[in-house]
Amino acid sequence: MKQHRLAVTVLHRIAAAFLLTVLPTNATRVNPQSNEGAREISNNLGLVFDETIPFPLFDTDAIGGVITINTPGRYYFPENITYRVVIDSDNVCLDMNCRSITRSNASENLITVNSNKEKIIIKNGALYNTAGPGTGCGVLVNSESSSLYLENLKITDCGNGIRLDGSYGNEIEKCSISSVDFVGNTTAAVLQYADKNRFYNCHAVENVQSGYELINSQLNILKNCSVATTNGNSCVSGFTSHSGHGNLFTECVVKNTKTDAWEFCNKSYGFLLTGTEEKTKIIDCIVNETDMTSTVSAVSYGIHLDPILYDYDQLLNLIGSNTDAGAQLLSVAWSPDEKFIVTGDTNGHIRIYSLDYISTISYYDVGAHVWQVGWSPNGKYIATGDLNESLQVFSFDGAAITQKDTVPSLGGTPRVAWSPDGKYIASAASTTIYVFNFDGSNITQVDSISPSTDIPSTTAWSPDGKYIATGDSGNYLRVFSFDGSNITEIDNDNTATNDIRRVAWSPNGKYIVSGDNDDYVRVFSFDGTSISYLDGDNSAGDVVNAVSWSPNGKYISASGYGSFNWISVFSFNGSMLTHIKNSATVLVNSQQSLWSPAGKYIAAVDNNQYLYVFKAMYGPENCLIKNNIVCDTYAYGQFVGTGITGCVGNNGIICNGCSNNEVNYSYGIPNKYNVYNLTTPNLSDNLE
Repeated sequence: MKQHRLAVTVLHRIAAAFLLTVLPTNATRVNPQSNEGAREISNNLGLVFDETIPFPLFDTDAIGGVITINTPGRYYFPENITYRVVIDSDNVCLDMNCRSITRSNASENLITVNSNKEKIIIKNGALYNTAGPGTGCGVLVNSESSSLYLENLKITDCGNGIRLDGSYGNEIEKCSISSVDFVGNTTAAVLQYADKNRFYNCHAVENVQSGYELINSQLNILKNCSVATTNGNSCVSGFTSHSGHGNLFTECVVKNTKTDAWEFCNKSYGFLLTGTEEKTKIIDCIVNETDMTSTVSAVSYGIHLDPILYDYDQLLNLIGSNTDAGAQLLSVAWSPDEKFIVTGDTNGHIRIYSLDYISTISYYDVGAHVWQVGWSPNGKYIATGDLNESLQVFSFDGAAITQKDTVPSLGGTPRVAWSPDGKYIASAASTTIYVFNFDGSNITQVDSISPSTDIPSTTAWSPDGKYIATGDSGNYLRVFSFDGSNITEIDNDNTATNDIRRVAWSPNGKYIVSGDNDDYVRVFSFDGTSISYLDGDNSAGDVVNAVSWSPNGKYISASGYGSFNWISVFSFNGSMLTHIKNSATVLVNSQQSLWSPAGKYIAAVDNNQYLYVFKAMYGPENCLIKNNIVCDTYAYGQFVGTGITGCVGNNGIICNGCSNNEVNYSYGIPNKYNVYNLTTPNLSDNLE
């Protein structure tokens, strides 16, 4: 470095002497201390400009508080500066020489690379915004730039530490960011419409909102990067990718992503994939302590593939229908992989439809009205309850239906529900609640209970398999415990003023929704010992014949029977229901509707022989979550978070380890994943 400085000094002195002795006295003088002056002098002397010689960047070059580099070359900082730097040329190397830029305006960008620039190097320095974090960036790279290399930087108290902003699809490509420390920024790094970029060995500490955020970006690699945030805004995440494609997060670590927000829907994430993210991989990463420091009504996730409700103009749009049954349809159920739908009808048929074309695959004549159908969690079996008072189980191999076993003469038309592990079937018939075991061949009664003379019209298992909820003709919501041998009533509630037609548990098991003959959708909380009424809404129309939860627990669907026959969607914030939309399609006395297992669709059947399928949610697909470790997801100091959650389907979630979370694996697990020719994953591939 001393030799370089000496060379520049000697060159300047020679040039100055040359100007004094050779140029005429009326010639325009140049500043030999400026880069442009040194270049002009070099050319006048007939010297070849050596790009490897560093040219000093002096404060005196600044105009209006900005130093603009508009000539290719290598530049270095001889001292700390308080000016912003704008790079407006290709082929620039800015070596900060272990010096810093310090500014005190939170809206300013400390270093800006203008649009359409390439082959830029920025290295070896620190960037501070003492008024931040605000809206400004440490380093802002504008659209259609490429081949940038950022190395050995420390960026503190900026809005975005680094922002690759290829707005409106004018991508930023092939940038390499290595060994950058982000401290106290709002977000460490943001990539928007940025493709094929690389982040290596970068570390984000105490950033307020997010570590690394990718938006509409694809084929980026983040390797050996880490995040540790502090209490921040309403949504805190380590690594986020929204509506991108083919991104890779590998060997990354997230520690202590926290938020102190109080609202129900506020969340904390280690990794978040959302929107239309596709074919992104999270491999060999560690998530430890995602935390809500305020209230247990908020939600923490280790790795979360987030489903999103369609916008109003697309929500509940009809994607297809079918009238093959030729009879009134009474019940509907989804296969766990969301490929098939089964219905029961007044002709006594169970009929299987393929979702691809909403076309009939197979049907079986049960012999009497099929009032209830239920698909087993492993997708192999279907249980039915019919007007002959029989409970029956059938197998389905993807092509044909085969009867397995029957329990006749239960004294009433059975309502059926499978336990989450697929070992048991709960059935309500006449005034009795039964639990049966099914071993793959035979149905065997385990226990029964008759809590009152009221007739139950619905049964539902809690997600953990410990409880059964029922609704009956006496307006009672009841919850029973089941320990594998005995059924015991825990609590009941008669807030409803008319017959409860349907009940459903929220995915986290903390809430129960009911629909009744008095036109109301009602939500109750359940804490393991008691039921508490929270809120109700009668926007669904007349008799609420069916209710179901979205897989993420944020929304409820309901269907009406009577004068108002449509599908309705409500949001739920932990205490209050809010009506969002009714379907434009009018059903004829809707008998049942059901949200699909992965959340994409809502299926409904009616008395006019129609099976309908509506749009509901979208989210990441064909992504791979493999060989990760997730532990200690908290809320308010309690283990009430979720380790890894699936989404709308076709994602691979395999060979992961989850521990010390209230729920290790949640909805959508196992997702079917076959894009990369892997075998279909299941829970046995993951460790708890």
